[in-house]
Amino acid sequence: MIRHPYISQLLDILETENSYYLVMELCPGGNLMHKIYEKKRLEEHEARKYIRQLILAVEHLHRAGVVHRDLKIENLLLDDNNDIKLIDFGLSNCAGILGYTDPFSTQCGSPAYAAPELLARKKYGPKVDVWSM
Repeated sequence: MIRHPYISQLLDILETENSYYLVMELCPGGNLMHKIYEKKRLEEHEARKYIRQLILAVEHLHRAGVVHRDLKIENLLLDDNNDIKLIDFGLSNCAGILGYTDPFSTQCGSPAYAAPELLARKKYGPKVDVWSM
């Protein structure tokens, strides 16, 4: 399991006859998009803090062999310390954990944040996350 201060922690998985429920850590600050919308803009020191935290989270994922593939501002929640928590791993690929190094070809993610190789339907790798940041 991935553990990092800027990645939302999966606490439990509950299974019923018809559904699975993922219990995640509480992030009472909402998402970063909402914060920016309310404030109209971020101060430079705030933007620097959030970008740094995101880079550290993505670096951790890539070192663990995980490519998120859907990085966007709506997938950054804020905890009670006003730090980001990366969420929504529904489109992520964990092939690197198993030792696969072949490029991916699945078209996924949000077009507004997608890397050029994704939009061009070319094979791609972890660098698509860097583009999305």
